[in-house]
Amino acid sequence: MTEAELRRFLSNVGLVGSNAQLHKFNGGLHNSVWRVSTCDRRLVAKEYSTAVTGTLFPNTPEDEAEALHRLAGLKVAPNLVGFLARSKTSGLRLC
Repeated sequence: MTEAELRRFLSNVGLVGSNAQLHKFNGGLHNSVWRVSTCDRRLVAKEYSTAVTGTLFPNTPEDEAEALHRLAGLKVAPNLVGFLARSKTSGLRLC
């Protein structure tokens, strides 16, 4: 997902306006992570390119979204703002 595509998606679902600043973090083997800042909120958007399976600790977008949902309010993980599953192996998570 390009910066323009992410900006358009976040705007279309009403999370940010045209003044949002996006910064793509470096690193990550499989997923893209963005900091999304506006004057009144800061989000992290994580785009899953493929689910990592066949490992001791598989990491699927659905599993991570469920874990964040279960940890909500405990102040040990970011609050999940939204999750968009694009397919069984990719998705976009917002915290």
